[in-house]
Amino acid sequence: MNKSTTKLAPRTMEEQETTIVFDRAGDTMRIYTADTTMITYLDKKYPRAKEYTDKGGLYAVEYVVDKALLSFRTKKTKRTLTPEQREARRQTLARNRKKKTTAVQDS
Repeated sequence: MNKSTTKLAPRTMEEQETTIVFDRAGDTMRIYTADTTMITYLDKKYPRAKEYTDKGGLYAVEYVVDKALLSFRTKKTKRTLTPEQREARRQTLARNRKKKTTAVQDS
């Protein structure tokens, strides 16, 4: 199912939830979301499997995705960089941004 042109129904922040469901035997997982930000993010990556609507419009979307794409991160670690490491990263970022800008302009 392609992205719908149905208008998103207004929902409070508390009503905008995301649920991921999978079982041990299956190869896929279902992602149900009523979070407008998550819908926008997932629409760019995966096709919609099902849309949920009411009188106010679209209120949730379900995606079916390969379960192997799910990963859990460990806790965040704070990196302490030396001034030299920080400068090297700054230069790398600047170089990559310049490449990206040049590639977009060439298209």
